[in-house]
Amino acid sequence: MSVQSETAIDRFLTIVSSFSRELNTARKTLDVYHAIVKVLRRFFDIHSFCVLEQNAQTDWSTIWSDSGFPLSFEELLPFVELAKERRSFSFYPLDEGHLLILPTLKAGRVVSVLMGYLLNDPEEFLRENESVLGFIMFFSGLVLENLRLYQEVLDSATVQEGLKKYFQTMLDSMDEAISVWDESQRLVFTNQSYIRSDPNEKVVGIIKNLVTQSYENRNRNSLEKEIEGHFYSFGTVLLGSPDQVLVSMEDISNTKELERIKKLDQIRTEFVSNISHEFRTPLAAIKAYAETIRDSFSSLDEETGQQFMITILEQSDHLEELLNRLLDFSKLENHTMQLEIENFDLVEQVQEVEQNIQKMLEMYAVSFSIETDLAKAVVSGDRKRINQVIFNFVTNAIKYRDAEKPERWAKVSIEESEEEGKVTLSVIDNGIGIPQECMDKVFEKFYRVDTSLTYTVEGTGLGLAVSKEILDKHHALIMVKSEEGKGSSFSFSLPKAE
Repeated sequence: MSVQSETAIDRFLTIVSSFSRELNTARKTLDVYHAIVKVLRRFFDIHSFCVLEQNAQTDWSTIWSDSGFPLSFEELLPFVELAKERRSFSFYPLDEGHLLILPTLKAGRVVSVLMGYLLNDPEEFLRENESVLGFIMFFSGLVLENLRLYQEVLDSATVQEGLKKYFQTMLDSMDEAISVWDESQRLVFTNQSYIRSDPNEKVVGIIKNLVTQSYENRNRNSLEKEIEGHFYSFGTVLLGSPDQVLVSMEDISNTKELERIKKLDQIRTEFVSNISHEFRTPLAAIKAYAETIRDSFSSLDEETGQQFMITILEQSDHLEELLNRLLDFSKLENHTMQLEIENFDLVEQVQEVEQNIQKMLEMYAVSFSIETDLAKAVVSGDRKRINQVIFNFVTNAIKYRDAEKPERWAKVSIEESEEEGKVTLSVIDNGIGIPQECMDKVFEKFYRVDTSLTYTVEGTGLGLAVSKEILDKHHALIMVKSEEGKGSSFSFSLPKAE
């Protein structure tokens, strides 16, 4: 290789290295063109330059022009056509100097042209360095294309970031707690309402179950659930690409409380109406028999008079029972129920209840039994109130019998409690049972399970509420087991008498 060839190669490599360093700092399209001009000025006396860029298929515009550039935009357009035709660098002689035409290509199509006004003759440079211009044109085209792609990515990222902030702001302004979960039940997004709600483990568990259901059935899911005294409404939406589930959660306790108050007012009105009706029946009977005795006292035989007096006495007991219900209701509302603690035998109380329900057992065709291995079960508590609890449980077991079953029964079991020093009493039946969704509500005031017997069985909906209040006063927990169509069991434990 000749010394002259080595010198040309060294010069080419030096130019390439210098041009590459200049391009390393380029962040915009014009930075690339300024780098090109800076390198070219090492070989040409470039007085000024301008850059034209294609905006659309046919529209061109000037994106840079030095103040001393001698040609107007209209005068440059023919040279743009020349660049498009040749798709390579060229020089064009002017009256004074030369015009350098250096196009950049994208997919073989000219997309921009650098025009340089030269004061010297480029022929001498071209004889030795034509390849340098070819490299600059090719390499600058690659860099410009990469810059355009980079700018498109930046613009897209800016748009996406703007959209993300927009949707984040919109979601944060919602009252509903929004969260997004992936298929591994990992939390990938939350809005501010979700963060403020600070859901506990139980709530998060329900959300995760709904997420799993949404992935399994590929559908929307919704749920209303009472959790620790609060009512929540949940809803899910399956998102696509990536496959995620959006869960909305709203605390609807205020709405539910308003519904409950309205329903309670309605039930209270019905309660007053029912009590008024129940008062009227015994009062009418007492009045009728008393008037008969008054008007026919001298002509009544002893047996008839005795029967009339028994009826009046029974109806008076019924009135007393109704008054006691009203008093219990008042004490329940005002939390003023007091206990009179004494020692008494639970077995005797059950036997007393058994005597008082004989007519009811006959009326509803229900058999009754007492099961215990204990001769006595002496406990400590309010005897009258516990008797009332047993009576309420047993009469419910009788009233809510399953009429379709050939054998209908209710029984009371008394046994040593698993908890040391206590006795457990259970009232068990094979009646219609309690639906699972109603189990938490049976002790609410005025609540009656909606069944086919609801409107045929007498009752105010206070019996179980009063019973719970009494047992709460005794610090006794009621255990309820029930299966719809099979029967129910109500149990409680009392401490043995010391």
